[in-house]
Amino acid sequence: TELGKVTTDLKVQINLAAQRTTYKGAITTSSFEVGTWLNNATMQQLTMQGYIDGEGLSWATARFQLEANIHKLGFNNYAYENIYAHGHFSRAIFQGMFTVDDPHLQLRADAAVNFNRGTENIALEGILERACLQGLQLTDRRVTLCTQLSVVMEGLSLDSIKADAMLHQFCCSLEGKEIR
Repeated sequence: TELGKVTTDLKVQINLAAQRTTYKGAITTSSFEVGTWLNNATMQQLTMQGYIDGEGLSWATARFQLEANIHKLGFNNYAYENIYAHGHFSRAIFQGMFTVDDPHLQLRADAAVNFNRGTENIALEGILERACLQGLQLTDRRVTLCTQLSVVMEGLSLDSIKADAMLHQFCCSLEGKEIR
């Protein structure tokens, strides 16, 4: 499609009388404009392979189990790479676990992500092995972080994020100099 490539091996059942659509099987995307499809400007292209089992086709009605190897996901104008996610999505909220092995971000966490417009938030509990903020296009300076974390962030765009965080064994380097 003009939104990108989607390949599926899904069993889809459409019950028009009950206005219910169910699906189960494999899905692969290549440079799929997920943000355009979902009308969410913070998300860009998605390239992934996954398995899905669920129902519903909109933010409001979608409920599914997902296991995905995400090769690339554009979020806030950075293309994150090598994400593995496993969890449940319902009413525009994802709950599950994920690992990220991106060149600029290594993270293992349990997460809840709320994509509902106006109440967007992310709750994470995990280990941030390394985050290079300049590489992630979050700052102009070389800043690298690592920590055990428990974070709740409201908002998904940099201009609107508010966060509460508990950090343990925190380390930070600024322009190559370790800060304690």
